[in-house]
Amino acid sequence: MDYCDKYTAHAETVLLHNDAHNENIFVNQIGDLLCIIDFGDALWGDPHLDFINFIHAYPKHWELIIDSYEKSSGKILDKKRILALAIIRFSKQLIKMWNEQNDAAHVQSKFADYADLIAMI
Repeated sequence: MDYCDKYTAHAETVLLHNDAHNENIFVNQIGDLLCIIDFGDALWGDPHLDFINFIHAYPKHWELIIDSYEKSSGKILDKKRILALAIIRFSKQLIKMWNEQNDAAHVQSKFADYADLIAMI
């Protein structure tokens, strides 16, 4: 089994929010989850997928977000799996960016961000 397969093989299927970000998740002043809104993009899939965007949006805090989820839900996520799925998604975005913008400097600067993710695995 190659490296990518190891961390992207099928996991359990759960209801995903599929648009989790700071405007859809409400917490109180001490960080307790109050509610999650806007399930317009919800679908069924791998629970790790709901955490991919946090890596890109909050590179210094994504692990804290996952730790908080694990603490409140009692479920343990595989951070390496989340990173592997993020690398796949971001690689697709880089290819799309290259095809649409054909701007090597911009793509190269974005790739440096993703190279840091690869190093974490």
